[in-house]
Amino acid sequence: MPKLSKAKLELLAMIKEQRAKMDPEVLDKMKQFIEAENKRDKSKKKQISEPYNKENASEAIRLFLQEHDNPNAFEESLVKRMHKQ
Repeated sequence: MPKLSKAKLELLAMIKEQRAKMDPEVLDKMKQFIEAENKRDKSKKKQISEPYNKENASEAIRLFLQEHDNPNAFEESLVKRMHKQ
């Protein structure tokens, strides 16, 4: 048996031992909290992973440049960085 598998089994045994010591109500509340956090994380990922929209991105950059102190210098540096990638 590889060392990693042995370490994993030992860790799982320790977790099982700690769970046995916990109040079942506390354990249930922890499970509910974790499930709620997982659902919240999934909804965040959906919002973040929207497809790239070139028009919206261009508009955002245009608005940023409009408010920037030195838009020409910033635009030049941005274009240079984009060409490097």
